[in-house]
Parts: sequence; C-alpha cells; structure tokens
Amino acid sequence: MFGSTAILLPRTKRWAEAKVLADAINVKITKLYLYNHEHLLALSHHNSHMRRFADFSRGWGIGEETFEYWSWMARQHRVLAELLEQGSNSSLMFPTNSPHSLTAGMSSTSTPVELDTVRALGLNPSHALQHPGHYYFMAARCTEARRERFLANEGISQGTSGAPGYAKEKKVDHLTLILEFNGTFLRHGAPITLPVVVASAAPKPKDPPSTPLIRKAIFKAPRQSPLGSMLDSVSSDSELSKAAEAVAGEMEERASQMHIPELFRSVAQSSAAAPVANAVN
Repeated sequence: MFGSTAILLPRTKRWAEAKVLADAINVKITKLYLYNHEHLLALSHHNSHMRRFADFSRGWGIGEETFEYWSWMARQHRVLAELLEQGSNSSLMFPTNSPHSLTAGMSSTSTPVELDTVRALGLNPSHALQHPGHYYFMAARCTEARRERFLANEGISQGTSGAPGYAKEKKVDHLTLILEFNGTFLRHGAPITLPVVVASAAPKPKDPPSTPLIRKAIFKAPRQSPLGSMLDSVSSDSELSKAAEAVAGEMEERASQMHIPELFRSVAQSSAAAPVANAVN
C-alpha cells in the first residue's frame, strides 16, 4: 500500500494516518518481543521497520536531504529509548554485550589479521540491543541532521520556503531537543555510584525506669463483723474505757482539791465508776 502512490497519495491526511498506524503497530510488536525477553527479535523488527519506511520515504521524495526524514528517524529512536527505559523500571534485563578478544582471531604463527577478521571481532551496536542511552544519543544525532537540513533549506529559500511542514518546523526548538537527548544519554551512560553507608553509633541504652516505693497498705483490710466491732468497743483498751478512766481521774483530782466531807466523796467515787460498770455489763 505504501509502495504505490496510486493507492495512497503522499502528504495526504490518509497517508499521514497510515504512517502513524504503522509506527504504533511496530511499537506494539517490539514491546511484545521485549516482554518475552526476545531482545534480538525486538531489535530486528524495529530496524526492519525503520529500513523499510526509509525506502518508502525516498520514493515519496522525503529522503536524507529533507528535515522531515531526520525528524521521523529521531522519533523512532526516541520511542525505542523510552520503551526500553520503561521496561528497565520493571523486569526488563538488558543482555551483556562484549566483543571477542583480539587474540582469538590471531593464529599461532602470528600472521597479520585480515581486515574482515578485525571487523568481525567488534560488535555492531545495530545488531545487539543496547541500553536506552544509546538510542537517546542516536535521536540527538538525527536531530542535529534535522537542524542542518532545515537551516540549509531556510538559507536557500530566504525564509520563504514552500516545502510542506516548513511553517511547523520553524516553531521547533532543535537545540533544546538536542540538549535533552544528550542529557538523557549522559544520565544513562554515567557509571552507577553506590551510596556510601556510614555506620551510625550504637544508641546508648536508656536507664531502666525506677519503681517508686509504696508506703501504704496495698491489701484491703478484711471486713469486721458487727459482733466483733461491739466487743472491741467495750474491751479494756477501747476508746470508751479510756475515756471513762480519764473522766474518773479528773473527778478524783477535782474532789481532792475541794473540801468535801468523807460521806460525799464516797458517793462521787461510786457515781464516777458507775458508767464504766454499766458499759461493761
């Protein structure tokens, strides 16, 4: 459909919608491969999509000499970088890519190594899935080429170019995009610095809380029966007996100080002792 201009005319609304749909399907398939941990298939499918639509763009008159081509290329690299970045925050693990040793390609006779052999010892980044920073860097390089093509087109047309999308491209801040992509690339490419853990001093144990002394009875006194209370009140050491003895002693003291005949003194002593006897009875 994209290869025939008779079926789908370039730079039309349906043509633009079809391109967006194709890009969305490519992202979904790439995401599915990454979800199944099939890194090579994900990268191969993404590269084939970019390669095929690059060929279509040349047939539409949007080749490497236009800023539209490099805008689309930068967008594809950015989408893949963001997809990998989101996956790395969950469970996506990137493969470890390391080239073979140079000594593995040399023979025991120390003969000169062929040029093709030296190239085979290296690792092409487009053949192995890289970390997200690599694709942010590629997006920055494509944005630089996009800016160069835009400035060249603007210099030729003196700011009055009739190319499609020129008015929209003038509003794009290319330098800000380049700084953003390069900053993200440096953030992903920076070595991981482990936080320094400072051993904190052991906290001083607190003094155990002191138990206050209880200076009063903690057990409740047993309740006394009414009969026992009555017997205690009339016992010899009760308060009532002590009061009666005190009254009798006071009356004897007063009687000794007063001049009372012997007859009345005997009556006073008997009357003072009477309440005590009655209380005991």
